[in-house]
Amino acid sequence: MNKNPENFDNSFVYLLIKLEKNSSKIDRNESEKFTVNGWLVIPKINLKNCQSEDDYFREPLSKTYASNRGYTKVEIEDKISELITECNEKIRECKEKIKEFQTDEKFEISIEWILPEDLLSFPVDCWEYRKNKKIGCGPYYSVHVRSSRRLQSSYDHLRGYWQERWNLLINYSQNTNPKHYILACDCHGKDDNDLEIINEETKIFGINFASDLCEAKNLTYEFIIEAGIPLALWSRCKESNINHIQDLDKLTSCKTNQSWDLATLVKSIKTLRRLAKKDKVHLGNNLCFLWENPYNYPKKEKLGFN
Repeated sequence: MNKNPENFDNSFVYLLIKLEKNSSKIDRNESEKFTVNGWLVIPKINLKNCQSEDDYFREPLSKTYASNRGYTKVEIEDKISELITECNEKIRECKEKIKEFQTDEKFEISIEWILPEDLLSFPVDCWEYRKNKKIGCGPYYSVHVRSSRRLQSSYDHLRGYWQERWNLLINYSQNTNPKHYILACDCHGKDDNDLEIINEETKIFGINFASDLCEAKNLTYEFIIEAGIPLALWSRCKESNINHIQDLDKLTSCKTNQSWDLATLVKSIKTLRRLAKKDKVHLGNNLCFLWENPYNYPKKEKLGFN
């Protein structure tokens, strides 16, 4: 039985964290700074008789990070636990104020980092929310990144491709045809033109990149954007003698006659991150997980996008 692509992700409460480079940096020796914005997002499906103007109830999280100042990478990481606490407090407030909120259920939190393309390999999943506790290994359903570019008006003309690929991903998730997912071993040595030809024939909905997407020369994020691909994995490891291709492909390849479940993928990624421990070159400490649901918070203006 096929799942409804529009409601697939809607059993979770979202903590959205948007990072952008701060343009106020003057001294070249100064640490790079970023602006940080956060939101609690509750899908409408979790609210009875919700009167919001779209499918999501949103609350800004403005206590931890001030929207009018820049933060260094270290400062952001130091305050992550405060942001999570603020998010949990806001959830409790919502349960008290919104009669429609189903207080008898405990919803899992999914953390989404909204990043510009040159920050997609930022090690946000390795930042600590408690001492020696990485956020990517925490008690959250999923910790993943998504691109701020897809939430801008300039991407509206490609939104149809994005939704089509997402629908394919959800509908095939229990019976995945391997041709729709490009493994890292098959991606190695190819460029954007090669993948465009494959995409025209098979409609790619997921891809594993053989190297860091932000540093690859023959492959670019532009292909994912134009093709509307919602799921991608890659390693940001900089060690030249480390090859994570096989480990990446184990996460997404299916055995003969075995279904490939998306919930299993999310669990496998969390397990891999936990297994990494302090091994700096382990894939679990270098895994980038791009997961972009086009039906999530469609009112992009509410998140400061035009």
